[in-house]
Amino acid sequence: MHVHEQQQQQQQQQQQQQQQQQQNFSPAATAAAAAAAAAAAAELLTSAMLYRRTPSAAGEEE
Repeated sequence: MHVHEQQQQQQQQQQQQQQQQQQNFSPAATAAAAAAAAAAAAELLTSAMLYRRTPSAAGEEE
């Protein structure tokens, strides 16, 4: 559960950074930043799915 919570916090931080960048930078820079943040979010979701699929003693106990 702790890993999943950390990933959600990271995604929220990325969304906040995107909003700040949209105000400060050109549309091209904003698009690049949005693409990079989307890729990072996709990686977090993928790792979260892999983490859930991986059987662990802690997960079975919960």
